[in-house]
Amino acid sequence: MPIYHQLGNIPRKRHIVFRRPDGGLYAEELMGHEGFTGTSALLYHIHPPTTVKSARKVADVRLEADEETSLRHRHFLTARAKKGGSPTLDRIPLLFNSDIAMYYVEPDVNDAHCYRNSQADEVVYVVEGTGTLESVFGDLPYKAGDYVVLHRNITFRWRLDAGVAQKFLVMESRGHVRFPRRYLNDVGQFIEGAPFCERDIRRPTTLQPHDERGDFPILVKQYDALNELVLDHHPFDVVGWDGYFYPWAFNIHDLSRSSGASTSRPGAPDVPGRWLRDLLVLPPAVRLRSRGNPRPVQPFERRLRRSAVLCVERVHEPQGDRVRIHHASPGWTAARSAPRTDRGIDRRQVHQ
Repeated sequence: MPIYHQLGNIPRKRHIVFRRPDGGLYAEELMGHEGFTGTSALLYHIHPPTTVKSARKVADVRLEADEETSLRHRHFLTARAKKGGSPTLDRIPLLFNSDIAMYYVEPDVNDAHCYRNSQADEVVYVVEGTGTLESVFGDLPYKAGDYVVLHRNITFRWRLDAGVAQKFLVMESRGHVRFPRRYLNDVGQFIEGAPFCERDIRRPTTLQPHDERGDFPILVKQYDALNELVLDHHPFDVVGWDGYFYPWAFNIHDLSRSSGASTSRPGAPDVPGRWLRDLLVLPPAVRLRSRGNPRPVQPFERRLRRSAVLCVERVHEPQGDRVRIHHASPGWTAARSAPRTDRGIDRRQVHQ
């Protein structure tokens, strides 16, 4: 995330003494995607984040390819998928390859645990629903049409608004999710021709530190397995942080296209991402309008409305590998669950 952000209370300089009101020290944590050289943030905890009381493996969550390999079109009838459950434990796997996995879930309960994906960045497209993403970085409200980006190792919890239907399309990316470089200048600022800019990126808005003691479970996904870590304090005990690494959201309704006096058929719009940078999920109700042109971009809308099926194929280009949305072509591998996957996790085993 090439936008600096600060929230809460932080010391004047990095790596200096920062005392609590009782005279003790806040614990400084560096979190990022490439150690000391990649994008990162410094967080200041009331309690050391390393005080883990217990750790145990809960379940395997590996994905296995469907044995049916015939070259044919596939229609994923998500409207008939299992309804309800947890936003993190009841995800239904749809497609995957070595870079990306795609899941679908219609959650209706709030998790009692916190969740951390340590093997992939997550991009969650909110098809329907409203609520708040709680994390160590603070609260980030979400709504329908949002792409919520959660970088790996961020501890978070979904808080669903009561009585509101929720539908999430979840994409896991092995690579770091970022903005396409062609939309940035050499210092990381969005150029004028980009279809979105810094004003469209929503960041955590409020930070409410929880100074609580007790048993607080965190489910961590790593090495295709789910592990439970139990802390002796609430994980959301951060009093302040700053940096370039945090969860953020971008709404599809804020996507714009540059055009001249007449509307021409555009290429596939981009959303922020690495392998996901050409992935766009656009509901039929969305109307894309070009800058300076009040008419919707009709050819692109008609192309999307023809089918509710989005399949993905790998495209090799001189600039590097891409993943692009298509309306046919089984370019990914259909997923079927291994004996114990996200859908097969026993809640009693997780929180016993």
